Amino acid sequence: MIEAAQASMIWCVGRGAQEAGLAAYPAPARGNAGDVFAATAHAYHNVAKSSRKGAGATVIDDTMAERMVACGWIAASIAGVFMIVLALMVGFALGWVYLAGAGILFVLAYGIFRRSRICAVLVLANHLLGVWGLLTHARYVSSVEIAMALVLGVLYVLGVIGTFVHHARPHPAAA
Repeated sequence: MIEAAQASMIWCVGRGAQEAGLAAYPAPARGNAGDVFAATAHAYHNVAKSSRKGAGATVIDDTMAERMVACGWIAASIAGVFMIVLALMVGFALGWVYLAGAGILFVLAYGIFRRSRICAVLVLANHLLGVWGLLTHARYVSSVEIAMALVLGVLYVLGVIGTFVHHARPHPAAA
């Protein structure tokens, strides 16, 4: 029973729990699985707060934050490429609108690449407005479009989280 709770704790908190070793945490002598999990989580939380600076330092480290930022700007760039392809398929009459949207996406993708929180939030807001417009004004939305919207939405949310985590961490001053 205790081993199952410790294994779920490793899954929930990630690499930090594996480094600290869950065997060092006190487990209650008896009780149900909820008590074991709560005691283990409470002990881990106390160790994590006392051994490292900053909230959430054990959950998302700098490498993971950089990967999240990369998810955001790469997804925005790919969406921009799709808009260019769509503009070429539609033709010049309506294609310039898609080209302008692609240009805006590329600028915002570069902003996310430069760790701009504003650009990350703008890309996510643009995506949510686009999905809302698609779902409210289209008679039929294919499952492929819904899947792409969900995947892009998740990647944009990761980009937002990554940029905010990047700015939440203290960075050494440039010499």
